[in-house]
Amino acid sequence: MDDRFVRLGQALTTRRREEGLTLSAAASAAGVGRAVVQNIERGTSATMLTTSTLRYAAVLGWSRRTVEDVLAGRPTHGEPPVPAGRTGGDVVVDARSVPLSPRARVVVLVTADPAATPAEAEAALAAWEDRERAVMAALGGTAPAEG
Repeated sequence: MDDRFVRLGQALTTRRREEGLTLSAAASAAGVGRAVVQNIERGTSATMLTTSTLRYAAVLGWSRRTVEDVLAGRPTHGEPPVPAGRTGGDVVVDARSVPLSPRARVVVLVTADPAATPAEAEAALAAWEDRERAVMAALGGTAPAEG
């Protein structure tokens, strides 16, 4: 068992409960099975970051960056959760927040149609990653360092 994924699973479980979501509701919103969410939350079967994990985390308002921070044991960047019901039914693939002032921020959502396949959602994420640095610079924020 990989301790990083156990830590991530525990953090996602806490976040899901804060949102008042059942396993089934969270799984349905992420477009994955209930057993997939259970495995993610237990951290028992993961050895690498998967599209299913990213989709599930996005349902809870977490961006890929937040997931990677938790996996690395770093503090998260305080990204606010994506407001529920504001995505038009789309699946949130990634989200970024840029502070504008102490009480305001702009949130960039990358979404995929609910009928999108995991490969299509992954393609949307890749397209965003190609453009993220320029968009974040234009908004006055910073993109994650290239790895």
